Amino acid sequence: MAWRRVQEQCIRGRAFQPRFKTHDVMASWLGGLLAISALCLISSWSHYALVVAPFGASTVLLFGHPSSPLAQPRNIVLGNTMAAAVSVVCVATLGSTTWAMGLAVGLTIALGQLLR
Repeated sequence: MAWRRVQEQCIRGRAFQPRFKTHDVMASWLGGLLAISALCLISSWSHYALVVAPFGASTVLLFGHPSSPLAQPRNIVLGNTMAAAVSVVCVATLGSTTWAMGLAVGLTIALGQLLR
């Protein structure tokens, strides 16, 4: 029955997604665990919140799908650095308002696409 469903999905144009190898799953798990745990430790020592959504998303990309073009170190390091710089400039000039945060996200997306 399951095989028939797979065949029907392939006929409809949906490819069957292969399973990850066990060592890939373990490496992803360990990498994510260590990266986020290190950020949490640094955050608790420095009393600054360093664990934010982009780091979680970057961790998933870097350790979950390392062959993805978005998971390359250049994209992760430079992208987060650029986003931080744009955010600091927006908050410094406009204050910590909702519009400043929205503008920072919009500018980061636009610059990331333009500087590709």
